Amino acid sequence: MEKSYKKLFLSISLSILMHFFGLGSVQAESSEEKAENSSLVGRIAHIDGQLLRYVPEEEDWVVAAENTPFGDYDVLYSSKDGKAEIIMPNNTLMRIGEETQVQLIALKSELTE
Repeated sequence: MEKSYKKLFLSISLSILMHFFGLGSVQAESSEEKAENSSLVGRIAHIDGQLLRYVPEEEDWVVAAENTPFGDYDVLYSSKDGKAEIIMPNNTLMRIGEETQVQLIALKSELTE
């Protein structure tokens, strides 16, 4: 009888530890699924002239700066003499010229929309 209590105690202890460390319900996720579920964000690599970013919370345009992130649903506008270069992690390079407005709808490993 004492052996069965020890086994039960060890089993419960192991279950608690696995749950505590998040190992209780481990599910295998392929690298493709991980990439699909993670958010990709580009960056504004270069600005010549003025580049504005729309901020929905303020309902206004603010001046964008180099090396700031550019992610889903961000909107940029280049001024009359403005140019910019945006680099995405999926090897998409976007260059915009004067008086251009762009919005990023989706950024995935195989898609830039």
